[in-house]
Amino acid sequence: MAVIAPNDEAGEPARVGLAVRSSGGAVARNRIKRRLRGAYERIDAPMGYDIVVRADDRVRAGEFASLVENLEAAVSEAHRGESG
Repeated sequence: MAVIAPNDEAGEPARVGLAVRSSGGAVARNRIKRRLRGAYERIDAPMGYDIVVRADDRVRAGEFASLVENLEAAVSEAHRGESG
Protein backbone atom coordinates (compact mmCIF):
# COMPACT_ATOMS: atom_id res chain seq x y z
CA MET A 1 0.00 0.00 0.00
CA ALA A 2 1.25 3.49 -0.81
CA VAL A 3 -0.03 6.90 0.29
CA ILE A 4 1.10 10.02 -1.54
CA ALA A 5 0.81 13.73 -0.76
CA PRO A 6 2.37 16.87 -2.21
CA ASN A 7 5.21 18.35 -0.17
CA ASP A 8 6.59 21.88 0.12
CA GLU A 9 9.39 21.23 -2.38
CA ALA A 10 7.55 21.02 -5.72
CA GLY A 11 10.61 20.70 -7.98
CA GLU A 12 12.51 18.24 -5.80
CA PRO A 13 12.56 14.42 -6.05
CA ALA A 14 9.88 12.59 -4.08
CA ARG A 15 10.69 11.60 -0.51
CA VAL A 16 9.80 8.12 0.71
CA GLY A 17 8.92 6.78 4.14
CA LEU A 18 8.67 3.10 4.97
CA ALA A 19 6.34 1.53 7.53
CA VAL A 20 7.21 -2.16 7.89
CA ARG A 21 5.80 -4.91 10.11
CA SER A 22 7.54 -8.24 10.30
CA SER A 23 7.17 -11.33 12.43
CA GLY A 24 10.89 -12.04 11.94
CA GLY A 25 12.22 -9.25 14.14
CA ALA A 26 14.63 -6.45 13.30
CA VAL A 27 16.75 -8.45 10.84
CA ALA A 28 13.73 -9.37 8.70
CA ARG A 29 12.25 -5.87 8.98
CA ASN A 30 15.53 -4.28 7.80
CA ARG A 31 15.78 -6.74 4.89
CA ILE A 32 12.29 -5.70 3.80
CA LYS A 33 13.29 -2.03 4.02
CA ARG A 34 16.40 -2.65 1.90
CA ARG A 35 14.32 -4.44 -0.74
CA LEU A 36 11.78 -1.58 -0.76
CA ARG A 37 14.50 1.07 -1.10
CA GLY A 38 16.04 -0.88 -3.99
CA ALA A 39 12.67 -1.19 -5.69
CA TYR A 40 11.93 2.51 -5.11
CA GLU A 41 15.17 3.47 -6.87
CA ARG A 42 13.93 1.67 -9.99
CA ILE A 43 10.52 3.32 -10.31
CA ASP A 44 9.57 6.68 -11.79
CA ALA A 45 8.21 8.50 -8.72
CA PRO A 46 6.46 11.86 -9.25
CA MET A 47 8.44 14.97 -8.30
CA GLY A 48 7.46 17.07 -5.28
CA TYR A 49 5.63 14.40 -3.29
CA ASP A 50 5.99 12.52 -0.03
CA ILE A 51 5.30 8.81 -0.40
CA VAL A 52 4.64 6.43 2.48
CA VAL A 53 4.82 2.71 1.74
CA ARG A 54 3.37 0.16 4.16
CA ALA A 55 4.65 -3.41 3.86
CA ASP A 56 4.83 -6.73 5.69
CA ASP A 57 6.51 -10.16 5.44
CA ARG A 58 5.18 -10.80 1.93
CA VAL A 59 7.79 -8.36 0.57
CA ARG A 60 10.61 -10.49 1.97
CA ALA A 61 9.58 -13.66 0.13
CA GLY A 62 8.49 -12.39 -3.30
CA GLU A 63 10.43 -11.94 -6.51
CA PHE A 64 12.23 -8.59 -6.73
CA ALA A 65 10.93 -7.82 -10.25
CA SER A 66 7.40 -8.37 -8.98
CA LEU A 67 8.08 -6.06 -6.03
CA VAL A 68 9.22 -3.29 -8.40
CA GLU A 69 6.10 -3.71 -10.56
CA ASN A 70 3.77 -3.74 -7.55
CA LEU A 71 5.42 -0.70 -5.97
CA GLU A 72 5.23 1.25 -9.22
CA ALA A 73 1.55 0.33 -9.62
CA ALA A 74 0.76 1.33 -6.02
CA VAL A 75 2.53 4.70 -6.33
CA SER A 76 0.87 5.39 -9.70
CA GLU A 77 -2.56 4.50 -8.32
CA ALA A 78 -2.05 6.67 -5.24
CA HIS A 79 -0.84 9.56 -7.41
CA ARG A 80 -3.88 9.30 -9.69
CA GLY A 81 -6.17 9.23 -6.66
CA GLU A 82 -4.46 12.22 -5.07
CA SER A 83 -4.44 14.40 -8.18
CA GLY A 84 -7.88 13.58 -9.46
